[in-house]
Amino acid sequence: MESRASNLLLVDDDPAILQMLMRRLGAVGFDVTGVGSGEQALDVLENKRVDLVVSDLNMPGIGGFALLAAIRQRYTPSALPVVILSARGDSEDVINALRLGANDYATKPVRFEELQSRIEAHLALKAVDRQVVPGYQLVRCVGEGGMGVVCEAVEIASGRSVALKVMHRSLTTDETVVQRFVREAQLSARIEHPNVVRTYRAGIDGGTYYIVMELVRGLDLATMQHNRPLEVSAALGIARQVVLALQAMAGVGIVHRDIKPENVIVANDGMVKVADFGIAHDLWDKSRLTKTGRGLGTVAYSSPEQMYGQAEVGTDIYGVGCVLFFMVTGQDPFEERQPVDQLWRKKNGNPRKVTAKFPDLYPPVARLIECMIEPKPMHRPTTTECLDAIEAILSGESPRLPKHFRFGPAYWAAAVAVVVLAIGLGILLTW
Repeated sequence: MESRASNLLLVDDDPAILQMLMRRLGAVGFDVTGVGSGEQALDVLENKRVDLVVSDLNMPGIGGFALLAAIRQRYTPSALPVVILSARGDSEDVINALRLGANDYATKPVRFEELQSRIEAHLALKAVDRQVVPGYQLVRCVGEGGMGVVCEAVEIASGRSVALKVMHRSLTTDETVVQRFVREAQLSARIEHPNVVRTYRAGIDGGTYYIVMELVRGLDLATMQHNRPLEVSAALGIARQVVLALQAMAGVGIVHRDIKPENVIVANDGMVKVADFGIAHDLWDKSRLTKTGRGLGTVAYSSPEQMYGQAEVGTDIYGVGCVLFFMVTGQDPFEERQPVDQLWRKKNGNPRKVTAKFPDLYPPVARLIECMIEPKPMHRPTTTECLDAIEAILSGESPRLPKHFRFGPAYWAAAVAVVVLAIGLGILLTW
């Protein structure tokens, strides 16, 4: 990410905290300068390019407030973000620091992962701030991916909060990448359904490609669960809403191709939203762009046919089956860190082997998952069958799921018995 080349200035009069943060931030790739006073910090700012400052508030001499005031005399909050450290996150000190122009704060004792996340978010937001989209006021960065940065923004004309996805400038010279970014906006805008993140508009301004989307306040499944299983009823309720989203996509000829916990957002009001159409497949488009690429998506959640560049409506059913498995077990259905050919063979095996690892799994749910992750798309249930099965399980009834003939041990035992019987009858008849 861009933030890995950034220069950080750490200011704290506690040597233990200063050394710990310098060591850990340096280990993840930042160029870190550490000082123990506000005076030293101002000297560094005079002689070195600094991208972000992390400063303690309570220091002798030039303290955190005075340092912040001096920084804001020279730099705007977008030009030089400042994250303050405070022992009390709800104190008046924090409120006053934010009023003076601090961009953010982190509490002591410092939780490194939280601090790192805040630093990277503000560095990403700073990068986007150089690519201003007219008509939108940036608020904060909420995520960054391979193609661009997603920020919360306010649409100035209407006053509504939106999610603004801005493509990395470095990628705009790649025509294929640009086409995919534009196609993502076109496909997502084709779908209007409460369980799909809505796209309002897209455009280009001064070489900056952007997409304006619905802002969803909530958590994705991966963040929400923390690898802990959900209650069966809650998991089925979420799966039901995702399947409803699939129905809406299928109705306009779209296969998502990347249904996974990170792309399923549970809003604060309980509404489930499917997000990120970056690799979606357009069934109505016969061009090569929608077909190229092997192994698209996250392989642990990809169907066998998808791993070899093919996609159809049943492809997303497979993804939902994997997501349902994740919700009720807290684990991915397939280990991603293994050779692709080996993973593909496992996905083409018997789905019962996947659920058998969790003998306490509620049998009707296990059966539903097994049907959804069948290797062959024609053997998976339709969206309507999935919805009927989910409703039946939630009502305490036995779900009706499609059955197909599998050549398993029972089949071969029966076949051998028939052959033996035929041979025996033949011998008797010859007598």
